[in-house]
Amino acid sequence: MIATFPISKPLDLRMRIVDFANEIYSEELMDEMKPLWERHKKELEAYEEMELAPDLSLFKACEAAKILRIYTIRKENRLIGYNIFLVTRDPHFKGYLIANQDLVFIEVSERKGMVGYQFMKWCDNELKHEGIQVIFQRINVNHDHGALLKRLGYKPIDVVYRRNLNV
Repeated sequence: MIATFPISKPLDLRMRIVDFANEIYSEELMDEMKPLWERHKKELEAYEEMELAPDLSLFKACEAAKILRIYTIRKENRLIGYNIFLVTRDPHFKGYLIANQDLVFIEVSERKGMVGYQFMKWCDNELKHEGIQVIFQRINVNHDHGALLKRLGYKPIDVVYRRNLNV
């Protein structure tokens, strides 16, 4: 069974009931996420030459180390999105607890209205309540949601380049 920590009540966003939850790693949850990961990879396009093969043992190890945060969004108990973070101490600024977003995705058909904004805001509040001081969000150049992050108070700080040495 998946352990969840739901918000106090579902959000009714334009007649679309959704639930946000902080979930712990489980094989069942990973199995539920796999179809979304496939759709997510196709949407991003930047990783076409790489085979999607999530290292579930790494996710499990991160959960055991208490650094993994998996936030989900569900509609009628069906997983429609996720926001995954790794929480660590900042190696450059001693004393800061930071959250680095690993993956964020919401089904295309569910992105209408304020669902994405409310979900991201809820995730930020969850992280803040546990003492995280700084959150880093990643944006893929093929799917830029920077305007949403700016509305939430984020500021762009870095540009990341990738080079695949296997090609």
